[in-house]
Amino acid sequence: MQAVASSNCDRCYRRKSKCDRAVPCSACQRAGNECIYTDRTREKTVKADVVDRLERRLEQTEQRNKALVTELSRLRSISDGRERDAQQKSSTPSMTPGPFNGPKLRTNEVAAQVSFLSTTAAGERQYLGSTSGLLFADLVRASVDIPRSRNPSPPHDLHEEDSSSPVNGRQLEDATSRPSYKLAEKLIRAYLDHDYLAFPFLIEKEVYLSLDRVYGVMPGPATAFDALLIDMLFAISTANVSKFDWRQLPSAESHHTRAMNGLQSILALGGIKALQAILLLCQYRTGSSIQDNSGSMWHLVGIASRICFELGLHKESSYPLVASSSDTGGESVEYIDQEARKRTFWSVVALDRVTSNILGRPFAIRDDDYDHHVPMKDYQVDIPMSDTTNLSQRPFVFHHIVRYRILCGKIVTTLHRKRRPDMSPDEAFNVRNGLHEELEQWFNSVLELGLPPTSSSIDGPQVSCFLSMTWYQLIRANAALMIWRPSPLLAGLAETDASLQHIFAAAKQSITHYAKLHKTRQLNYSWITLQSVFMAGLSYIFAG
Repeated sequence: MQAVASSNCDRCYRRKSKCDRAVPCSACQRAGNECIYTDRTREKTVKADVVDRLERRLEQTEQRNKALVTELSRLRSISDGRERDAQQKSSTPSMTPGPFNGPKLRTNEVAAQVSFLSTTAAGERQYLGSTSGLLFADLVRASVDIPRSRNPSPPHDLHEEDSSSPVNGRQLEDATSRPSYKLAEKLIRAYLDHDYLAFPFLIEKEVYLSLDRVYGVMPGPATAFDALLIDMLFAISTANVSKFDWRQLPSAESHHTRAMNGLQSILALGGIKALQAILLLCQYRTGSSIQDNSGSMWHLVGIASRICFELGLHKESSYPLVASSSDTGGESVEYIDQEARKRTFWSVVALDRVTSNILGRPFAIRDDDYDHHVPMKDYQVDIPMSDTTNLSQRPFVFHHIVRYRILCGKIVTTLHRKRRPDMSPDEAFNVRNGLHEELEQWFNSVLELGLPPTSSSIDGPQVSCFLSMTWYQLIRANAALMIWRPSPLLAGLAETDASLQHIFAAAKQSITHYAKLHKTRQLNYSWITLQSVFMAGLSYIFAG
């Protein structure tokens, strides 16, 4: 009886051809080759995830090398251009320079490195270099796709944050480039009454001081961050108005473009100011209905997350000061500044959950990356503010909004993964029921705020949707859809009629609340809202 091997011979194994495992096999006999069998059970195998990780690192290294070569080429071209300009000036001394002699920023040159940078920020923890410097500024500029006119205005001599010299005795912008001071105050107030509620990473008193410095109302030079801050707040507020009056749209774009002119000097400094500048960009892009910014938003949030890790904002040790009701001087202001840094971090976490959940991409900041909790109180009430603000009468909803974003992230990471082989169907259903209970506990905490429902008419008092119970009922319904709709964890398990009833009820509530907010002009029109409305309608059809 002819012996039979347990595996293919070496020649058939290399050729990936069929082997009859005879000794010798018929294929080797026909070819006249020696038939050798090797025991491969003792060979060291490489896991698939190890290979994937090595391939990712190789691809990242190649992308970074390409980006560095591109950056070197750009710097050389700039140097060559300056030499040519110097030669032309020396040969034609009578010529007068144009309004803008500096080289234009070519945003497409570093697109590959932006992709590499943001992908790494949302994945493995690797050190990619400092987030300060001109190259980092170019990366962010490349990801925001800044619109440029054919004849750009000359750059202004804005100061860096550590500059103390005056602005050459003139205003940062011409009087006609920004709205009047009276209208500017209204735009700032509109931002603080709406967008600020969901992302309160700025100090209101400092915002008004920046406004006064930019408009020359108070003595002292305005910094580059002052100008960018005010222009971005103008853009965000005007973009919200443009959703109801299209004639306001060019104004929002002009504010945004003017802010981008000073962006590079802010990003080159790095630190908390650069992080807040990126957050302002993200706010504008989430609220602007001009185009779909979802892809570049994920890049920006990835860069912002990386800055948070470099600054240590994810660690409790970065916030040593403790609140004290007896603080009345500088210590209280320092504590407010510390709280602003903490809320800056949690604003990045909230944006990370929104963009990653919608785009189906990994989180840049995972739940086990931070060791402190969301602020539960707005301690800015301790700072003397202007007469136009009354924070003590405004509920601090930021805590509840961030908790909701984190819960949505937990829902996605828990339900949208394959069920373990040792997990029984009952255990899987219990996991989903537990998430639903957490959602109800969150909503009960929102009810304790006593927020009023949305007015049934646009003629009623206009308040932010973040201060309306209708909006929280809406996002509660959206989270319920995430919980009860089909998911990989429950794949192959028989769904009950109760699950379909949950989906139908949540979808109906979501669509109803969206219609109500739209009728009262309190709906945040954006690509995020569009995706949520689409999913609600699809779920309604599925359950119906």
